[in-house]
Amino acid sequence: MGYRHAATDDRMAGVLRPVRVSLMSGHEVLCDYVADQRISELREDAQSKLGRKIQIGKLITSCGDTLPDHMTLKEAGIQYGESVTAIAEVGEVGGELDAARTWRSKYDLQDPRKLIQFLLDANIALVRLEYLHELLATGRRFLRRQEAEAELTAAGLPALVGPSELERVEIDTIGNLSIYVKDPSPHRVTVLIESISHPWESMEHPDPHGFQLQQIVQMCPPLTSTHSIWVFYDFISLYQYGGRTRPQEKCFREALEHMHTLYAHEATKVRIVDELTPETWKRPGTVEVFSGQAGRVIPVFVDQLKANPTPYSQRGWCQAELQWSSLRMSLDTGTVPMEPGLFREKMEEQGLRFTHHDDKELVMKLQAQVFAEKVLTTRQLMAENLDEDALNVLCAALPFYADLDEIVVTGNLLSRNAAVAVANTNARSYQMESCGLEDDDVQEIVARLLHSDKVEKLQVAQNNIGPRGLQVLRELVEAKPDLYIDVLAG
Repeated sequence: MGYRHAATDDRMAGVLRPVRVSLMSGHEVLCDYVADQRISELREDAQSKLGRKIQIGKLITSCGDTLPDHMTLKEAGIQYGESVTAIAEVGEVGGELDAARTWRSKYDLQDPRKLIQFLLDANIALVRLEYLHELLATGRRFLRRQEAEAELTAAGLPALVGPSELERVEIDTIGNLSIYVKDPSPHRVTVLIESISHPWESMEHPDPHGFQLQQIVQMCPPLTSTHSIWVFYDFISLYQYGGRTRPQEKCFREALEHMHTLYAHEATKVRIVDELTPETWKRPGTVEVFSGQAGRVIPVFVDQLKANPTPYSQRGWCQAELQWSSLRMSLDTGTVPMEPGLFREKMEEQGLRFTHHDDKELVMKLQAQVFAEKVLTTRQLMAENLDEDALNVLCAALPFYADLDEIVVTGNLLSRNAAVAVANTNARSYQMESCGLEDDDVQEIVARLLHSDKVEKLQVAQNNIGPRGLQVLRELVEAKPDLYIDVLAG
C-alpha cells in the first residue's frame, strides 16, 4: 500500500513545484522532485540544504506515517508541490542533549523549597537591596563576602541574609515566598529573590567604579514595606579568593557546581547587567581588594587593577547565565531558550571567551543539561511580544518541549513557519491571539491539530481570519467536537 500526503492548496495548475520538507521547528527547504528518487535520497538532499548540524531521523506524512527509505517518491504517493515533515534526531547537537536527558539538577528548578535548600547547603548569602541603596548613596563599592558579613543596614539589620532567616521563609501553594517580621510592627512580607548576571570588569573586583551597583539599584523593584528584596551578586554572596577557610572553600565549590540554579530556577528573577562602565563614568580613586602579597584587603588605585574589557556578549559564562535565565515558563523580550546545537554554533561563531580554556566544554555540557531538564519539565510556556530573531530561536527549541500543556504566543507576529512550529507542540491549549494569522496560516495550524491527541482549546481571536479560515476551523470542530475555539475579539 502506498503512502499518501494530501496536496497543498498553493499548487497551481500547470506549474510544477518541488517537494517541501519541513522541520517541526517550522524551518523549511525545497527539494527537487524526481519520481524515481528514493526517500533516503530526499532526506539526504533536505539535510544538506538545511545548512545546520541537523541529522534528520525520518520523514513522515501529515498523518504521522513514516516514509520508508527504500521507497521512491512515486511509490510513496509524493507528488509535485507536496510537503513532508522531517523529524530531527536529538543527536544533531553533538550528543549533549542525548546525555542530558537522563540528568537532573540536584536542586529541582521548579520547587522554591529546593532553591532555599541550595542557598543553605552552599552557604550563599543574599544581600538586602536596602543595603545596596545605602552603598550607592555613600559612594562605597561592593565588599567581598568575607568583609560584608560584618556590615549592617541603617536600620541595624545584617546586610546579608543569614541561614536562620532563610529557614524562616514560608512558601504558599502557588510558590510565593514570604517571611514574618517583627519590626517596626509584626507583619508578613513577600520575599523576592533577584539574581544578577554581570561581567567582572577587573580580576580583583567586578565593579571598581560602582557603575554596576547603580544599574542594579535601578533595575530592582522599589523598596516597600510589603516586600523584602534579596539579591544574589557573586562577589558579595560567595566567599572570594584570599583567606577562604576549608569549610568556606567547600561551600564555594558547591555553589559553583550548581550555579545554574540561581539563574534557571522559576523562583528567581534574573537581572542582566550587560554594559561595561562608560568612560565618562570613570573617576580616579581607590577600591578595597584582597592583596596576596599583603595577605589582606587593602586600598588599590583603580587604574592599577587588571582590567577586563571583554564585553558581556563575548563572555562564555555570561552567555551561559543568559541562556539559563531564558529557560522559564514566561519569556520576556530579552531572551529566549536556545537549543544546544544552536548555542554551540553561536559560541563557535562569536568566539566566546573564557577565563579558563577548559570551561568551554563544561559550559556546553551544562547548557545542554539545563536545557534538557527545563524543556522536559515545563508544562506552561508564555512567549509574548518577541521580535523575529527571537521567534526563530524559540521555534528551533519548541520541538524539544516534550510535554507542554499550554502555550501562549499572543502578541507575536507569527510567520507561517512559526505558526506551524507552535501547532506542532502537541499542547492541550493554544493561545495565538493578535498574531497576524491569515487563512493559509490557519489551514496549516488545523492540519497539525487534526492529528493532535490532546488538544482542547484554541484561541485565535484578533487575527486576519476570513471565510476560508473560518470554514477550516469549523471542519476542525466537526472532527473534534469537544474542542473549544475562540475566534471572536474582546
